[in-house]
Amino acid sequence: MQIDLHPSAQEQATGNSDSIMEPNFCARSVVVKITAISVNLLGTITFKLQHSPDNETWFDVPSMTTVGLSAVGTTIVSVDPTFSCFDNMRLAWTFNNANSVTFYSSVLGSK
Repeated sequence: MQIDLHPSAQEQATGNSDSIMEPNFCARSVVVKITAISVNLLGTITFKLQHSPDNETWFDVPSMTTVGLSAVGTTIVSVDPTFSCFDNMRLAWTFNNANSVTFYSSVLGSK
């Protein structure tokens, strides 16, 4: 099962995607495809999958965080076994000395 978290679009600051409700979802991998990126010297952008039981309090999904990314390409972060998420999920990104990024993201897993 694949759930799209962020359509291919540009972001210019730290933020997060809209939340997606998917009860009983078990996450296996998060996929981030960067098609354009602008970072300053030693700048990076980090992406992480988060989940929430109430759509208000958010927790990082363990081991589903990318390293600091600074180039175009596709990054996949996987866990084994799958991780049972709370009902709500979103993707969060953090700019570190960065200007913009255009990317697509999805989470892969099962119910």
